[in-house]
Amino acid sequence: MPLLDAISAAISVKSDNALAKALGITQGAMSKIRNKHKPISAEVLLRMHDISGLSIRHMRTLMGDDRRLF
Repeated sequence: MPLLDAISAAISVKSDNALAKALGITQGAMSKIRNKHKPISAEVLLRMHDISGLSIRHMRTLMGDDRRLF
């Protein structure tokens, strides 16, 4: 998933386990998100933004959402 890869690169972690710890979620939840079996919650998206510094717009693009306005 491009978003998870970008967040991992931004915070210099090499594994989903390390990313899960940084986000405060379980490895199981990370695996489900990675495999698109669980949506990314708003809370986790905000944590991703906080720890990575990536803009919300860029994160939306990485998730495939290219709408300009809601």
